[in-house]
Amino acid sequence: MLFRSPDPDTFDTGRAMRDVNHFAFGGGGPHRCHGSFLAIKTISVALTQIIARMPDIALAGPTRCVQSTFINSLASMPVRYTPSG
Repeated sequence: MLFRSPDPDTFDTGRAMRDVNHFAFGGGGPHRCHGSFLAIKTISVALTQIIARMPDIALAGPTRCVQSTFINSLASMPVRYTPSG
């Protein structure tokens, strides 16, 4: 599938979402990030190990998000758990 949009070479912040095919990180298509598969697997393994080693992990306060136009990420996420001996 090729990117097809009316007048694709024009910068248009008001372009309708139906006219835009998303090919970024996880969107698929010919421009999908090749590193996304490694990133997804890394996150999966990390979360599996965290849950296995800290079964009582729980939020300990409000999360805070990064203020950015380009990324959606957490700035902080306080948690509590019982350390294993």
